[in-house]
Amino acid sequence: MATFDLEEQEQIDELKQFWRSYGKLILMVVVAVIVGLGTFKGVEHFKKQESQDASVIFAKIEEAQASGDVEAIRENAAKLLDAHGGTHYAALANLILAKTEFEAGNLDEVIKSLSDALDGSKDPALEELMKLRLAAAYLEKEDYENALNYVSSDVSSSFAAQFADMRGDIEYAKGDLLKAREGYSQALSLLGEQDPWRDIVQIKIDSLGGK
Repeated sequence: MATFDLEEQEQIDELKQFWRSYGKLILMVVVAVIVGLGTFKGVEHFKKQESQDASVIFAKIEEAQASGDVEAIRENAAKLLDAHGGTHYAALANLILAKTEFEAGNLDEVIKSLSDALDGSKDPALEELMKLRLAAAYLEKEDYENALNYVSSDVSSSFAAQFADMRGDIEYAKGDLLKAREGYSQALSLLGEQDPWRDIVQIKIDSLGGK
């Protein structure tokens, strides 16, 4: 049988007293931490599963886009947005849906899809693309003020030339040829020498006449 010296026994007695006083509280804290970790892992698992489920539906949207099946695009996009509206795939689905509706001439649907995507996006690059497409939709509707609002804010270098070019298009549609030239000239200065878009922008500038 194990024996203890007096000092060890005193330590044991103190430990017993400590647990009598604080043991319940410690156990509550430990349980709370374990439950918290379990909840966190549960949330992470749910997010991973949700993303996987969303990717399956998004693949169907891409297949429908490749085959030109407009109804399948709409149907699967609605399903994805309803069930997985908080995922990255929702923003991509809205972009494809907006392109589909633009080609069908449904500008109000384009604006709705892009606005929803912009509100739910957490990707700066995607947000800039959405703004550019929103500007194009409003330009098509001849709502020049809203169109300009989307391309007049600060933008990354990746889309700076496209934003400037779009401003040129909007100002040209408004009849302000001076500001149109400014937009096109800025776009031209931002495009690389080998960028094929340079020729298109240069044609726009030349069509304005003058210097």
